[in-house]
Amino acid sequence: MRTLKEEGGLNEVLGDKDSAKTLETMRTAMADILDVEEDYIDNNFVKDHLDELKGVIDGDIDSLNALHEAFTEEQFLKIDVDD
Repeated sequence: MRTLKEEGGLNEVLGDKDSAKTLETMRTAMADILDVEEDYIDNNFVKDHLDELKGVIDGDIDSLNALHEAFTEEQFLKIDVDD
């Protein structure tokens, strides 16, 4: 099975008009899955993890774990450490 990335991304699959609305819907879904505020999920995170989201929707626990790990890593990298 080909991934969305292999298919050319969201714009190629859905078209420009629908991709923005769909991206927002997926962003909301990811926030719900990860049990975080939507503000913590940016569009790039959604685009980078479309395959994991599809796996979660299909009931794959490994995809859920991968999504949690990716989110945790991204948030950890955003921490501003005071010297």
